[in-house]
Amino acid sequence: MTMLVGWVAVDQRSIASAYIASDSRFTWQDSSTYDYGRKVFASKYSADIMAYCGEVLYASIALSRIMSIIDNGLLYRKTEKSEIRKEKIYQYLKRHFDSYPTHMLGDEVKIYHISRDVDLSFHLFEYSADAKRNWLCREIKIDGQKSNIIFTAGAGASKFKSVYQQYMNGISADTSRNVFQCFCDCLLNKKPDKCGGSPQLVGIYRVADSAPELLRNGLEFGIVVAGKRYFLGAEIDYLENYDIIRWYNELFEICDGNTMIRKKNAMPQPNPLITMATP
Repeated sequence: MTMLVGWVAVDQRSIASAYIASDSRFTWQDSSTYDYGRKVFASKYSADIMAYCGEVLYASIALSRIMSIIDNGLLYRKTEKSEIRKEKIYQYLKRHFDSYPTHMLGDEVKIYHISRDVDLSFHLFEYSADAKRNWLCREIKIDGQKSNIIFTAGAGASKFKSVYQQYMNGISADTSRNVFQCFCDCLLNKKPDKCGGSPQLVGIYRVADSAPELLRNGLEFGIVVAGKRYFLGAEIDYLENYDIIRWYNELFEICDGNTMIRKKNAMPQPNPLITMATP
């Protein structure tokens, strides 16, 4: 099962960034679990991030392959409009789902896709398929007036929404950090049924064409929780250079990947509603 949340951060100009966070637990029908499952993806070639819930095997295989095809420049040009990118991804998903074994179909497949155009506008698409292989694709309008949630999905969504009611009245209401703090609090402390493991996070920034290539495309973030590093759902240690990526803790503070503490010049993000926890 899954807890999936997407949101945007808005400043005085417009949408400044967009994020998708997920838990990391895979759950089977016999109640077996695996807490290191990847559920979020970011393109290093274009400004696209994606995530899924529901039918794990097909969605994880399909998105892994789609991102590799995109990152090698094979599916579309990086300057292609979001509408065209969406349509090419949709056709790929439908075509390869046709040969997926019928007896393996269980839950509905739901895939979320946030994309940024060259004009710096952000777009959200939802692809879904039921057990009868009926596919739907729709664009979900993003409210860019203030920082806010743009979608929730998965078995843990109702629990997250319940916890978020408290955060909407907190000191950080209408901020991007408020959403991530709530997500971490819900996952690590409130523990929604059949959701677990570490938070995993991807994002896109609003940047000009003159910005470094790395910042213009999708980004995968490391997460620091209770003195441990996690990346895309897995605990990592004994690696060469942690600060080659950006790290956040559960308060959404920018951290040093080596020391795992808030960076010296990073903004503190206090929130009395959240406590430290271990995945």
